[in-house]
Amino acid sequence: MRRWLAVLLALGLAWAQPVVLRALMEDVPETRIIEALLPQFERETGIRVEFEKVQYAAMHDKLVAQLLAPRSAYDFLQVDFLWAGEFPAAGWLEPLEPYVQRSGFDLSVYYPSMLDLVGYYQGRLYMIPMYNYAMGLI
Repeated sequence: MRRWLAVLLALGLAWAQPVVLRALMEDVPETRIIEALLPQFERETGIRVEFEKVQYAAMHDKLVAQLLAPRSAYDFLQVDFLWAGEFPAAGWLEPLEPYVQRSGFDLSVYYPSMLDLVGYYQGRLYMIPMYNYAMGLI
């Protein structure tokens, strides 16, 4: 989870302070764990983060509507890995390499296969994994 907060810091460095970052997040225990870390993150960075939490079934439609709009209400997104190709292919996401380089964010802690699965699209970094789960057909 601390790596995820470093991603927020890297995004926050792109704007002048004070900064409020907004995100649409799935209403799951992982989101509440991150949410509990936000006061410490704000104390250390001066960046406030606000989550709008929704159920998974509503996420895709809500995100697509925002991504099609001229301006989104969200500064960063939590997305299912199933959408990792759809969003950059549609031109809805900004490449993250400049932010990673500027902040010194360490991508070496991720398995290359994880970054290949959900991070890179056509050789550009659009997403940084938060967590992943294996799916299987039984």
